[in-house]
Amino acid sequence: MYRIKTLIIDGLHNVNHAKIALKDFCYFYGKNGAGKTTILNAIQLALLGYIPGSARTNVAIMRHASKPEMYVS
Repeated sequence: MYRIKTLIIDGLHNVNHAKIALKDFCYFYGKNGAGKTTILNAIQLALLGYIPGSARTNVAIMRHASKPEMYVS
């Protein structure tokens, strides 16, 4: 079984650099606009290569970017 230990996001939605450590059990909570969906979108982008609900093209993916380059790992 594989496990995601760390998520690094840069340039996705309004996140300009974040390194998030994920434990064995993790849940996200916070106010609207806090970035919960951005974290889930970053995981989907890293694993699938696209964000479900968007077209599978580079143009559609880059619509989620907040700057010319976007990095998710």
